[in-house]
Amino acid sequence: MYLTIPELARRVGVHRSTVYRWVRSGRLKPEAVVTRRSIFLLAPSAVAEAQRIRSRNGRRKKSAIK
Repeated sequence: MYLTIPELARRVGVHRSTVYRWVRSGRLKPEAVVTRRSIFLLAPSAVAEAQRIRSRNGRRKKSAIK
């Protein structure tokens, strides 16, 4: 069963725009694309890959501007 980007985002705990960015940058590879509506379908194994990407990136820290 394939996952949509919103489903994958919920499982990983990130915003769906983050997953779209990962797909556009090539960090995640969709298994299928429904081109009429640009729906990306990802394999269940993409959950582990997305978790790896998320843990490697961590959260960005706000810079202190004085």
